[in-house]
Amino acid sequence: MRYGPVFILAALALGAMAAPAWAERSDRPVGEQSDGGLGHQKGSSTIPDKPETEVDLIADVLYDSNVARSDEARAKARGLTLPDELFEPGGSFKLARAFGNQIVFLQGSGRYNFHRVNTILNKDSVDLYGGVNAHIGPCQETPTGKFSRHESELAETGFVGIANTTTEEEVSLGVSCGRPIGFSPRFNVSESWRSNDRAPVTTLDTRTFNASPSLAYQNPVIGNVSLFGAFGQTDFLNRFSPITHQQDGFDVFSGGVRYERKLGGRLDADLSLSYTALEPYLPGARAFHGISYSVEATYQLGRRIEAHIEASRATKPSNRVGALYSIDDDLQGDVTYHVGSRLKFKLQGSRDAKENVAAPFAGGLDLRNSTVTTVLADAVFDLNSHFTFTLYGGHEQRDANDPGLGYSSVRVGLTTKFTF
Repeated sequence: MRYGPVFILAALALGAMAAPAWAERSDRPVGEQSDGGLGHQKGSSTIPDKPETEVDLIADVLYDSNVARSDEARAKARGLTLPDELFEPGGSFKLARAFGNQIVFLQGSGRYNFHRVNTILNKDSVDLYGGVNAHIGPCQETPTGKFSRHESELAETGFVGIANTTTEEEVSLGVSCGRPIGFSPRFNVSESWRSNDRAPVTTLDTRTFNASPSLAYQNPVIGNVSLFGAFGQTDFLNRFSPITHQQDGFDVFSGGVRYERKLGGRLDADLSLSYTALEPYLPGARAFHGISYSVEATYQLGRRIEAHIEASRATKPSNRVGALYSIDDDLQGDVTYHVGSRLKFKLQGSRDAKENVAAPFAGGLDLRNSTVTTVLADAVFDLNSHFTFTLYGGHEQRDANDPGLGYSSVRVGLTTKFTF
């Protein structure tokens, strides 16, 4: 285990709790530039630019027709029954404190998953994210740390053994200099670690380094245009060639352009296009050379309706035993209709296609190609400023090269959230 992110988060927590509480909320998405096909999730966390305090208690009651994420034969081999009812209590928090021009923040969530029938699947998960939103002269510096611990999803593990805990840690630094109009140099660097506690998933333990410099031109009339390069290096810590004893892994080189534009209060778009070259360490592994991209757009159709769409193609370190990396083509979108100030409906869908590229000397790879299609609808009711109820239902289906790893799942649930 790497202790850097844990120490950073602990220090941030002590600093945040020592300062007086604030009630004002104002988050903005993390200002990540395109990773050039390195496969980082965008917008998964937020960096606050004002003091805030929020604590939520959450309880989710759910029926799932297929918790095994496989066909019935594979489920029986794992000792599982397909349908089950779940109860998931948990909570989340956001803390941000101002120290001069700097904002120190810490966010976290945790939950426990109880199954009525398949109690062997009971599990907990913890996520922490913290850092400093600092301003020194014309530059903004954002050092951050992340920590998460969770049980592996059954859809990903693919072997009869069930319990595997994955721990992920990351430290990163983002720097952006410049004025609201004109040229702005930027630089992001990060290092992350993924570890597992059960064989053969321990062969997926990795250390990944990423660096991405860019030069942006900002203008309120034309938007934000940036040219970027990116370099990534992933080492599989417990996987070596049996012949040369060389460590398994790969390097990623990419470069491209990103364009961000906000048109009035209706359209907000973020586009990036890059060329990516992924080079494996070991001979016999397949390289990747091709186009990577990401598209994200939000459109406000009047006062009540909002539409959002995301599409991307990226290479990522694979979380499948026997694989080296994956090529992911993801598409998702949603439409939200605000009935009034308290009630809204949302319809969302996604299609995630994944190709896992086999690693040399790592054994067989059962899941080479898969496509997961999901449709979900929910109704969100804000009873008051403290209580929110969400009723949801949906269908998920995976088609895979191995029919036994395909599945269909119907889920219906109710989420209750209490906000302090």
